[in-house]
Parts: sequence; C-alpha cells; structure tokens
Amino acid sequence: MGMLIEIVFEFIADLFIADGNGKWEKLKQTKYERKLRKWAKEYEWFEHLYKDSRFTWFMNNDWDIRNLLRKKAFIRNLDLNLEARRQLEGMLIDKYKRSSGIK
Repeated sequence: MGMLIEIVFEFIADLFIADGNGKWEKLKQTKYERKLRKWAKEYEWFEHLYKDSRFTWFMNNDWDIRNLLRKKAFIRNLDLNLEARRQLEGMLIDKYKRSSGIK
C-alpha cells in the first residue's frame, strides 16, 4: 500500500513540474517581449529595428540575439554607441540572409 501511495505522489509531482516549466518559459518570453516593446517606445533607433519585419522574428526567437538583448550593459552600449547599433543591425541582416538563402 505504501508503494502505491509513493508512486501516486511521484506521478502528481511530475505533473506539477512539467506544467510549471511550460508556464515559467511562457512568462519569461512575455516579459522579454514587453521589454522589446518598451525599448521600441523609448529608443527611436531600436524602434526602426523592431518594426522591421525581417528582424522581429530573430529578436523574439533567436537564442544568440535574445541573450545579447537581455544584458543591460549591452543595451546601454547600444544606446550610447552608434557603431554597436550598426553591428547589431549587421548581425540581424546576416541572420536574415542566412535564413532566407540570400547571398
């Protein structure tokens, strides 16, 4: 009887863990998307990148770009440094070209 109760508890715990992981990822994604929209409102240069349909998908879904944009120091550097903005735009253009097969 004790073994059966233990199996049921493990099953229930696994359900909560699996359900919780999906919600946590979704919460992180929506928080990140809110940050992108906020930056698009605050920074005119970022609005041009964010509103460009070629780059929006990469900003939301590409792991490398997301990790860069999550760093406050990187965003501060982009805000102050025109060359850093050009590098980010170049990175986005390269990713777009590679994904669409353009040379």
